[in-house]
Amino acid sequence: EGCKVFSECTALVTIANPPSTVKDVQSLSLAVSGPTLLDGAAPYLYVLTLSSVEMVVRIHLPAAQTADPFSCSVAPKTAVSGFTVAQMTVTASVPVTAPSPTVQRVSPSSASALGGTLVTLVAGWLPVVARRN
Repeated sequence: EGCKVFSECTALVTIANPPSTVKDVQSLSLAVSGPTLLDGAAPYLYVLTLSSVEMVVRIHLPAAQTADPFSCSVAPKTAVSGFTVAQMTVTASVPVTAPSPTVQRVSPSSASALGGTLVTLVAGWLPVVARRN
């Protein structure tokens, strides 16, 4: 489903046959790139389940400030003999969308058909170029 602009979200990643070097969240590294984030905002992950057959991690993603997709990479900090960490890295893309513009309020609710009445329109999620300064 993905994330919405200006809202924190999470992504579940299921990894088949996780390496034996992964014992807990401290044995994993997370790299996230993509949309602009607020200063100081950082993604992090939790290990929800871990067995020799499957690992499920939840990646917490801070509120994106732009509608660019997140690219999330999860890797073991230590490779298994015969493999590099790069070969054992799992990457997932998480889409980020902006909600559609909505009209929240119009006033006055009625006016003369002759015109000349100042109308105030309050809307949400308008593009920046449509906003009044």
